[in-house]
Order: sequence, then C-alpha cells, then structure tokens
Amino acid sequence: MRGWRRRPAGCRGGVSPPRHFPFRDFPSVDSKIPGPTLRVHPHILVSSVALFELWYGVAKSAKQDFNRKRLETFLSGPILVIPFDEADSRSAGALRAALEASGKPIGAYDLLMAGQALRHHLTLVTSGVSEFSRVKGLSWQDWAKP
Repeated sequence: MRGWRRRPAGCRGGVSPPRHFPFRDFPSVDSKIPGPTLRVHPHILVSSVALFELWYGVAKSAKQDFNRKRLETFLSGPILVIPFDEADSRSAGALRAALEASGKPIGAYDLLMAGQALRHHLTLVTSGVSEFSRVKGLSWQDWAKP
C-alpha cells in the first residue's frame, strides 16, 4: 500500500471527520493514521501512479472480485487521488538523473511517486523502504510494520 499524508507543518484546528470507516479492513493502515492528522488534513492523498499499481494488483489477482471490492472500499474513504502532471514529470526526471549519477537508481513507478512526493512536499507511505530510502530529501514512513 502506498500513499501520502501531508506533513503537519504547524497546522492547527480543523473538523474531525468520522473514524476512518473504510480502513477497518486494513488494520495496518488504520492503526497508523493518527487522529490529529485527519483533523488537520481530512484526506489521505494517493498518487494516480500508486492507484495504477493497486488496480494492476487487482487485475492479476486470483481473487479479483474480492480484491476489487476491497480496493473500492479503501477508495470510498477519505482518499484524494493526486494526478501525475507535467511539473511532477520534471521533478521525477531530475530525480532519475540524480539517482543514476549516484549509481543508486530505483524502479520506474517508485521514481514517479518519489518525484511527485518531493514536488508536493508530502510524506510518502510505503513498504518499499529499500527503494525510497535512496531518495535524498524524501520524507517517507513504513506503515507495513506492526
């Protein structure tokens, strides 16, 4: 599962949303979402690149109906999909050049998401720590660990 949460940059207040209903089927995610985060930023941001990876996982799954319903349930929650745009492309292109020059490239989709997260100053949520830890300046968290 990959997504983002906005960095709490001194923000205060906000409306408290309902408890993350769709995440009850995703205990590793639900347990990591701090209440104050959703009060300040009531959405979990998901890159359109990550969404592609999730739908690909559904399509290649042996349990397509089950996993499609699970993904649809997840997306019905406080999710906001962030499109990958031209400025994100520039950011990811510069990142790819820097990583290749340092001899530490990462996978193409991870590269796109890292470039997008850097551009938007977002914390990337991932279980792919080995890839994202190579990206200088990227804020990331591993929510897959209990």
